[in-house]
Amino acid sequence: MPLKWTAQTIESQPWFASMRTIVQTCNELRNMQAEHGGFNSSDIGRGLAGIERLLAALQEVEPYFASPYLRALRADLDGWVRGGLSNRPKFDQSLEAYQQTENHSFGFGLFPIRDVTRKTSSVRLEAFVYYRNEHPLLDEFRRQYRDQRYQAAELLLASEGIADNNVFTLFPEAVSVNRVADQKQFALFFHNKYLDIFFQITKPLGRFLIRQPLAVWEASPDQIYDARTISSYLHDLYHYSGPLPLDQFLRVKSSMLASCLEEIRVDTHVYLLLSERKEELCHLAAEILLLDRVYRYSFTDEPAESFDCLTNYFFFSYLLTHGGVRFTDKQLTYEPLSIKQNLSRLAGQLEELEKRLLCTPVGHCDRLISEWLGSYLTMEMSKQARRTLFADWLIRQGTRRGIPRTISWRPQNLNMYA
Repeated sequence: MPLKWTAQTIESQPWFASMRTIVQTCNELRNMQAEHGGFNSSDIGRGLAGIERLLAALQEVEPYFASPYLRALRADLDGWVRGGLSNRPKFDQSLEAYQQTENHSFGFGLFPIRDVTRKTSSVRLEAFVYYRNEHPLLDEFRRQYRDQRYQAAELLLASEGIADNNVFTLFPEAVSVNRVADQKQFALFFHNKYLDIFFQITKPLGRFLIRQPLAVWEASPDQIYDARTISSYLHDLYHYSGPLPLDQFLRVKSSMLASCLEEIRVDTHVYLLLSERKEELCHLAAEILLLDRVYRYSFTDEPAESFDCLTNYFFFSYLLTHGGVRFTDKQLTYEPLSIKQNLSRLAGQLEELEKRLLCTPVGHCDRLISEWLGSYLTMEMSKQARRTLFADWLIRQGTRRGIPRTISWRPQNLNMYA
């Protein structure tokens, strides 16, 4: 679908000034919040003044956004004030009231959110405005696979915890609440933010790293956006398949090693499905997946902090060992037929491993996963991996060329793609 919004066109929306106030106020408040999301005693007065500004601005945007959610949000903010702003905010009412946005319409959210990068345990108030924009091919996938929680969107405004990192997803389990969140309630993917990652990081790296020409190098921003929405939909879908679906075994799959294994499993299946499809978008999506999973996270992330980085290390090692990727003369060459054959074999191995995990005593799953990954990743006694020689070389090469490891998204970035 054509990307619709620019920094100038969103400013013409009747809700823009109030939403900008909400985002700016969240930035001010999040800089005062303690690690657990509450305020220290010296900051409670300023925190209360900021929440009063939020409540006033929320009243102004009510004609344009979902009233049940906004009423629940105001109730959660009021409840936080009454219960004491020194306490961790918990927004159960607003999370329960949050509804998916229809395609080609605006959405808004404001929640206390755990650090989306997973590098800290901090909780911060975050606000975001988006426009749901999905390709018609997704309707075909939904009719076939019945997964309805996924939403592809253009991010339009966002506070710093959403904007200043490479994460472009948001799930219910990131919200600070008392109860256990329903993982199937929604899955937001801000794919225009991914465009910054692709055009600032992935493509510049690939231009010197990948030997053969790829269709994705000539693709437009609209095509990259649409292709990424397809692979992300399938990625989200496969999380809820197999012997250990994510919504039933979230706690088991939340460790670093188990999360790495889950990403390996999911993207193995996604690539195999995409490689069977005939649509051009699916071909582009398969290429993007390989770029992300073979080298991009090796450049942007560190293995002690990121299961995506570990996933990169695994795929690079697996395909280098069994066939599918060659690294000669400081360049990577993809061999699509070998990739498909070897990932087909890997898919069967992963299903057998999940069956073994199902029979593993509680608390011992990481040990089994570590043993399995050990054929392709060198793990320390702490079960942490260290940066590989390839990753270290890639980081030095990319840094020398001025390629950033982290993006900072701003509304002005919209102008580059719409």
